[in-house]
Amino acid sequence: MPEAAAHGPSRASEAIELGIAGLSAVAFAASFGFNFGVGNQVTYLIPALRLLDPGLLGRDWFATGTTQYHPVFAELGATLMRLDRRGWAVALGLTLVVTAAALSLYALCRTLVGRRGALPAYLTLLALLFATQTRGPALTYVFNRELQPSTLSSACLLGAMLAFSAGRWFASSVLIAAGSLVHINFAILCAPAFAAAALLLGREGLARRLALGLTLPVLALLAFVPTLRVAALPSPDAELGRHVYLTIRAPHHFVLGSKLGEFLPLAAWHAVAVAALLPLVRTRGVLPFVRLGALAAGISAVAWCGAFAALGSERAAALFTWRVAPHAELAFQVLSIAAGTRALLEPELARRYRGKAGAAVGVALGLLVVVYALRRDALPLEVIFASIAAAVAWRALGRWGGRGTAPAWLGTLATERAPELLAALTGVVLVYFAVGPLGRIPERSSLLRSARSTRALAEFMRERTPKQALFLTPPDDDSLRFFGERAIVVDWKGNPAVPAEVLAWYRRIEDVTGRHGMTREEELRGYDALDEQRLEALRVRYGFDYAVVRRGRERALGDYPRAFEDPNYVVLEVGAAAHARR
Repeated sequence: MPEAAAHGPSRASEAIELGIAGLSAVAFAASFGFNFGVGNQVTYLIPALRLLDPGLLGRDWFATGTTQYHPVFAELGATLMRLDRRGWAVALGLTLVVTAAALSLYALCRTLVGRRGALPAYLTLLALLFATQTRGPALTYVFNRELQPSTLSSACLLGAMLAFSAGRWFASSVLIAAGSLVHINFAILCAPAFAAAALLLGREGLARRLALGLTLPVLALLAFVPTLRVAALPSPDAELGRHVYLTIRAPHHFVLGSKLGEFLPLAAWHAVAVAALLPLVRTRGVLPFVRLGALAAGISAVAWCGAFAALGSERAAALFTWRVAPHAELAFQVLSIAAGTRALLEPELARRYRGKAGAAVGVALGLLVVVYALRRDALPLEVIFASIAAAVAWRALGRWGGRGTAPAWLGTLATERAPELLAALTGVVLVYFAVGPLGRIPERSSLLRSARSTRALAEFMRERTPKQALFLTPPDDDSLRFFGERAIVVDWKGNPAVPAEVLAWYRRIEDVTGRHGMTREEELRGYDALDEQRLEALRVRYGFDYAVVRRGRERALGDYPRAFEDPNYVVLEVGAAAHARR
């Protein structure tokens, strides 16, 4: 009985801690909203639609005439849409994946800090993630509002961080290989990052680390060799196609000249992590910190090297190495918070942060504050100050409770339940920063607010036209191919990545907008200047059956029959039969 009684509270405490960690992870995942058919999904899920019904989109150039890079995600998307065509299975898939990734961060905190300090470290980290939403430079992120290939690869990368920090090289290899199979760009970037991390850990055991850690990721990369060969085929217009893709279609990702300041938080968190880790060098349990630090440095090196190379080379820019910058930043945040938590809970270690070591941490934190202030990024600043305030309050309560003048319950908390007290204070910080994002879930969720202006139009396309119909649509509307489930001539979002295919896409965009040599997305509005003569020339060239125009623009296009109209759009029947009847 005494032994069972001794183990009882420990098991109850473990269950409560795991419950809090799990609920916090679900809340963080839910904060991204519940979305379907938004953002990149309108292109990434097109192959999934064709798996569900091979008869769909047979005349769609993007669906059938371009290289598709995400076959594994297509299978997953098709499976989820079979479960629910409304999209809830896809939306909840994001919640499940991000929840699993957040729980891997909790396990990482336990690996670094131990059970006593894992929960307060994890809650502090989640408060920061609520504030940043895992955003990085040039519109990169760890997670975003929709389930997409990078979501799965990011989750695998966070799991690999956990395995790597625990010295489980093969497990990290399995996770990186899995993430690489889902997203080819991660396959290209993660292998060198993990190789650099293995080298940074020194000569001892290097061959084993490299063999166990890189064999599977390299094999996963080899699976993409046929696709990469297609992209690398010599073409007289390859350089022009790459230029169009990088500087016209996606300058928000690839043109870094004015965006280099967005890398400063990564550099500042790197400095904080280094300053926080130095006093840990000769302490017990430091090896997981060293491993994770090596991996964070390896990922960061890949991001930085590619970013600097991209300033002078479009070929280097096409690698998009800074995609993993937010993952490196997250790793440095984990290291910094875990080191700080250990210093709070271990008095002997806390003494090592005095003098020069403490000054170095202070300078690094000051640099971080300056960076966020210059960027006018208030929420991360508030998290930093709130976390410091929670630590100060915890120390003050501990001193008061230890003096014997405080209430008995506070003395017990301060002496016997110090980690729980710290977790409670950091929990308050988390709740404060979670309330806003959680309250915005309805407005961030396409499945909850149903605000698409093209809903009726897409329903007409899907239910009242033949499967093989081809539509000319406004190129700035990226939802019609996906929700209408009908072929379209071209849209801005549905662009390929192979240079020769990019040029073919660009020529189509030029044709439908009437803006030859266009350089900005804003020029897509040229479609609204469509007249009868240009419409007929486009019909002859692309052979579409219907033309979708915004309400009011149909007056300039002659007397074609109107197949559909609502307050926003008019659909003209312009196929060969309709043209002959005029």
